[in-house]
Amino acid sequence: MVDMLVDMCQRILVSMVTNENVVYIFNLAEMFCLNSMQKYCVSVMRKSLHEVTKSEDFIKLDVGKMTQIVRGLDLGRSPTYVAFCLRHWCSTECSRRDMPEFDESFLNLLVSEIQFNTVSGRLFIESFRHPNK
Repeated sequence: MVDMLVDMCQRILVSMVTNENVVYIFNLAEMFCLNSMQKYCVSVMRKSLHEVTKSEDFIKLDVGKMTQIVRGLDLGRSPTYVAFCLRHWCSTECSRRDMPEFDESFLNLLVSEIQFNTVSGRLFIESFRHPNK
């Protein structure tokens, strides 16, 4: 009975997902351990990365969640496109950590790691430890 209710709630949430609220729904799915819903949200974010990166919820993502989203991104569009989409999050994360500006060379490294599906939270953290001089 409970499983049926959970499935019904997930179907309702899936029908409500938009580029504007996908990060919010992703966070809800994580909070309630709805793994299939989380995977669905990640796939929506990956398909519409440029639109999703404009949302306030996306900018507030922590390093762990950002790593989960960018791991396995399809770079068929172009690595430059992905770097452009992630730049805003990176600069916002620097502000949140009260750090100097983000090092662009790490953004290029991040994109190459995305291409080979080897991105890690460590790379995000390292990018903030080595700010531009």
